[in-house]
Amino acid sequence: MKRVYISHPYTGDEHSNLEHAGKVRAALKEAHPDVCYLNPLGMFGDEDTDYTTALADALELLSVCEEAIFCPGWEKSTGCRAERAYCMQQGIRIRDLKDYPEAVRILEAEATQTRLVLAGLKLTKQGGR
Repeated sequence: MKRVYISHPYTGDEHSNLEHAGKVRAALKEAHPDVCYLNPLGMFGDEDTDYTTALADALELLSVCEEAIFCPGWEKSTGCRAERAYCMQQGIRIRDLKDYPEAVRILEAEATQTRLVLAGLKLTKQGGR
């Protein structure tokens, strides 16, 4: 089975980034169930982990992958830039999330549904129901 690494920013808004990386993995898996998508944030992303140790573990995981997908915002992330440099040095194929339109559609549909639910909750709260 093909192994694909998901590179996603973490630092700055750790909770939201961890959650979004999980959603990206789920959408990719739904779109391509025959591929093993690896989400290092789900494995190593917690506040108790030393950054250097987490990055070293992530690069070890990346070393067994045939491809890496870079999520939006990777350019501003030190960790993602290190992962991209590692891919270039090791000859690991580099792709962007936008290269997976089926997964992007799933993520957009979920985001739209979430916005509708939140809007409904806000209207209900304002309407006093």
